[in-house]
Amino acid sequence: MPTTPDQHPPGSPEAVAQGCSCSTTLNRHGQGTLHGQPRFYYDRKCPVHRHAEVGDEVATIAKEAPKRPRRRPMPPLTLGQAVAARVRLIVWCRACQHRFEPDTAALAEEHGAATTVLAWAKRLRCTECGARDADFVVSGAGR
Repeated sequence: MPTTPDQHPPGSPEAVAQGCSCSTTLNRHGQGTLHGQPRFYYDRKCPVHRHAEVGDEVATIAKEAPKRPRRRPMPPLTLGQAVAARVRLIVWCRACQHRFEPDTAALAEEHGAATTVLAWAKRLRCTECGARDADFVVSGAGR
């Protein structure tokens, strides 16, 4: 393996002490692979070996894990969708623990079917204590 006097094999304890981030397991703690002449796996971001000469006959570069495609966030639930899905909205006051389950069909009619549940929840006020500190959960279970 081509190393300079100040450079140790990837994954070796000496290289790790210098800040090497190459795999210690794949490189068998600096001994290399068992297939023929020693081959080493290099981490592309390794601060010790990133500038090392890497030839096909001597080393194999470990591929970085592929990035997962970003998922688009789901649009927020609307009151109309809540009615269609027959879900329950369970609302409670954080201040006095008052609990209420409004009729989703009546809510959609009053506030509009396109109103999001999050926008509706910002308007909540407790009928017992008058606090605006309410929380809610959407539940699919029937009453």
